[in-house]
Amino acid sequence: MGKKSIDKDLLATIMGFSGVTDPTYITMIWRKWQRTSKLLTHENDLIRGIKVWSRAVGIEVSPCLFFTKQQIKDFTSGNFNPGDCLALFVSCDRGVSILSCMSMTLMQQEKHKSREAAEGKSTSNHSLTEALQLQSTDPPAPSTHYQEFKLLLGTFAGLLAVLFGTGCDY
Repeated sequence: MGKKSIDKDLLATIMGFSGVTDPTYITMIWRKWQRTSKLLTHENDLIRGIKVWSRAVGIEVSPCLFFTKQQIKDFTSGNFNPGDCLALFVSCDRGVSILSCMSMTLMQQEKHKSREAAEGKSTSNHSLTEALQLQSTDPPAPSTHYQEFKLLLGTFAGLLAVLFGTGCDY
């Protein structure tokens, strides 16, 4: 995304998830995302929106919210269900999934950032085997503690509200 109009198929998908028939009623974040193609800006806009929503409705969200570059790419491109109609373990934390809202410790966040930086620098010189090994990381397991699970649910509700608004039936 960035500095162009929303693709008609993506707009139809967003409107469908948002439960609106008029494109002027889609959430503000999609218009913001049209102004730039920087993934860090998209991530900051999304996290800021979730926190604003949290304060407005009084629902707690994870204080350690972090999205990977791939998750942001999935959101901005409309790839809301990367596994298509088949649920796959390897992609269960991508797209519009509750597991995409799992909080990460600072160490986990730094590990992701370092990995993404290394992948970016070495994109042109990966062999097929190396590229496949980079993709084979397990998604995080959901929390077994009530308070953490409650924060996860609140964060997911915030993600849906920011992306699709109050008309979302998800």
